[in-house]
Amino acid sequence: MFDKQKSDVFYLQDITIEDNLNGNHYTSLISRVVNKEKVELIKYEIEKLNK
Repeated sequence: MFDKQKSDVFYLQDITIEDNLNGNHYTSLISRVVNKEKVELIKYEIEKLNK
């Protein structure tokens, strides 16, 4: 739904955590474009859970 807006103000980052035991977990981070670097850092930290 958020993708359809094509906002120049907000930045969306989808994240999938793979979990073979309980099923995958899905979340999205949404913030203003000025925070894009911070969102990418948070995504990186969350994706480390995939290991």
